[in-house]
Amino acid sequence: MTIPLAVFVISAGFCIYVLAGYPLLLDLRARRRTRPAPTAPVPLDKTVTVLLAVHNGERWLANKLRSLLALEYPRVLMQILVISDGSTDDTDDIARSFAGEGVDLIRIPRGGKAAAINAGLERASGEILFFTDVRQRLAPESLRHLVTAFADPAVGVVSGELVIVDGRRARS
Repeated sequence: MTIPLAVFVISAGFCIYVLAGYPLLLDLRARRRTRPAPTAPVPLDKTVTVLLAVHNGERWLANKLRSLLALEYPRVLMQILVISDGSTDDTDDIARSFAGEGVDLIRIPRGGKAAAINAGLERASGEILFFTDVRQRLAPESLRHLVTAFADPAVGVVSGELVIVDGRRARS
């Protein structure tokens, strides 16, 4: 085998491994290591900061904030931060209208979602950070279930399932 052919074969093999082999290995490892969720009730005593980065989200923000306030989680343990990323619509006014319910508005110049999240992280005080987007509704029990997973000290991150509802059909 000549050197250029060997380099090609090694390079192609590496690309195949990166694109297919490594994801398959991760999937197999995850399936073997899956732990069941705790079945015993876990006290909900962790403080949670909800980070909601939004740019021009007036269409969805009021419903999202009502969804957050309706979560089955002790309200005294929740900090809700709306980070307005240079919004030019009524996003800021809507967020301010929920101030009496404990929603804090952080207004920053337009810098993108990462900048908005970083600004929110500077003000976050919760033990657990809950990132959510303005368009998705939350099931009332979702935060409680997510926090319950942290009863296992080996758990460092938890994710929910996004279900996209389109008309009468639901896709997950």
